Amino acid sequence: MASSSQNYAEGSVLELTMGSAELDSILASASSRQQLVLLDFSVSWCGPCRMLAPILVQLASENQGRVVVIKMDCEKTAANQALAASASISAYPTLKIYSRGQVVETLRGANPAALRQSITNHLAQLGPAVNHNLALSLAQALSKVKAGCSFDQFLVASKTLAAYVGNIVNNPTEPKYRKIKLSNQSFQSRLGRLPGGRECLLQIGFQERTEAMEPVLVLDHVPEQLKSVLHLLQQAISDAERTRMGGGGGGEVTVAPNNPPASSPAPAAPPVAPGPSNVHASQLARVLADSMNVAAGADGSQAAAPSSTPQRQQQQQPRKVFDHSWEACPSSCDDYARGWVWLYIRVMQFLLND
Repeated sequence: MASSSQNYAEGSVLELTMGSAELDSILASASSRQQLVLLDFSVSWCGPCRMLAPILVQLASENQGRVVVIKMDCEKTAANQALAASASISAYPTLKIYSRGQVVETLRGANPAALRQSITNHLAQLGPAVNHNLALSLAQALSKVKAGCSFDQFLVASKTLAAYVGNIVNNPTEPKYRKIKLSNQSFQSRLGRLPGGRECLLQIGFQERTEAMEPVLVLDHVPEQLKSVLHLLQQAISDAERTRMGGGGGGEVTVAPNNPPASSPAPAAPPVAPGPSNVHASQLARVLADSMNVAAGADGSQAAAPSSTPQRQQQQQPRKVFDHSWEACPSSCDDYARGWVWLYIRVMQFLLND
């Protein structure tokens, strides 16, 4: 049975066997993720239906994450027969495109070119996909950056990423803040050349393109979750700097004028009200909590194992930056504040711990 919490746009064609009940769950899932649903009403003895089958496979693969492609044999089960009857299917193949749970177009016959154009048009109207796992995807990319460089380089890379994200959040309608030239040496030296550096931007939604014979990264749509991710990233960077020996920082990051962001650092974004992105960010925290337990030194190395002598333990005490337990949040906090404190602590564990 389909579940409305599952992502069905995984790059393959689904087979519907349970009629409208199964379809309703898929439509609910797709609506929450800003995805289209393409439903092919077909029968096994239909020649044009068989001709269209490989085209559906291609469409599912090409539009992974954006389009749920479903094939339904209208004669296979009683539930499918009932759904076909309610949809007034009188010819095969009949294809229906759903957007936000509603039928927006019906096509009949095997016409791949018309089908592709219809999908392109409706995706443009639907807008960008909602990435419920933005924080998790970005954390995975950042872990690659951390593993491939020194602690100082990681701080600079994180600040560079925060600078780009901050200028996008503060200037969402300015195209110049949503384009990065891959030839820009400042970007390459601080973030782009590091393992996982470019992936961080791709996870945010940037896409690689060629404009005027030059490779660039372009962000067409600003994810709604980007403001909360920026807030967590800035908090983690701030705390990471305080772990450095002598309290020294890595310095403010500026980017060349021909490749924004500008020199002024972006202000910290305030916490947002609990919602789907916060829920998934909390899932990120739980994933990290089990494996990130040892504070990192200023050079990025793991802290040595505690000695049995009181003196050695006392020397190591300052390197424990925070109390990483849930109880670190004061009991007087309401649930919302407790959740943010707990999430903030876990994100810092990711950036500072191995």
